[in-house]
Amino acid sequence: MRQFFGNSYGIFTGPAQSVAEIRFSGIAAREVSQEFWHPKQEGVWESDQTYVLKIPYCDSCELLMDV
Repeated sequence: MRQFFGNSYGIFTGPAQSVAEIRFSGIAAREVSQEFWHPKQEGVWESDQTYVLKIPYCDSCELLMDV
């Protein structure tokens, strides 16, 4: 059950269909880099001081609402 329900971001369950790649800059980058969004998230600082967050998701509705 944990694998099924914990595979995707948010309240929508099931296998992740895609991975969102969201690029943040400035204060937002710093704030987002310190947050825990999903157990399988990946985040990396780019050389131009932007933060790229990758999150697996099944349905984009909640992801878009949070962003």
